[in-house]
Amino acid sequence: MDSVIVTLSGIYSVNDGTGTVYTLGTGFSDVLTDIAVDSEGNIYVLTYDALYQVTDLANAELEFVMSFQGEDANALAFDEEGLLYVGFGNSARIDVVDLNTTTVVETITLSGTTGAAGDVAVHDGILYVTTHEDEVISIDLVSGTSSSVDHDLTNIAGLSWD
Repeated sequence: MDSVIVTLSGIYSVNDGTGTVYTLGTGFSDVLTDIAVDSEGNIYVLTYDALYQVTDLANAELEFVMSFQGEDANALAFDEEGLLYVGFGNSARIDVVDLNTTTVVETITLSGTTGAAGDVAVHDGILYVTTHEDEVISIDLVSGTSSSVDHDLTNIAGLSWD
């Protein structure tokens, strides 16, 4: 599959072999804040208050999946079991969503007023969250123990593992 990229106003595909950029859809009424792909290759995009599944890449068709309380959702990631983690910028929380039932099955409260600053990632049972304070917080999903990941970076906006 080609790479799929979301910007604030559009969804694009980049041919991995040639680097050619294809516009899949622009002019959405809501700002797009993040993108995630599940283990079956389904693509999901996030707005500040709702989740959509991309149902047709060629025609940039989106299907509404669910809405979220508040208007500050800005980060998406799937874990190995298919649960979706949704980070919120001002609400200082991560909602864990079961897409089979479209319900929030758990809410992880971040310490203080720290909100997700653009990305979350799950790797080997650890949830990583970028924050507005240029922190990367790691949360063990079994024990709930959290800690700050040491680094010297600023303006952190993305996380990924392959």
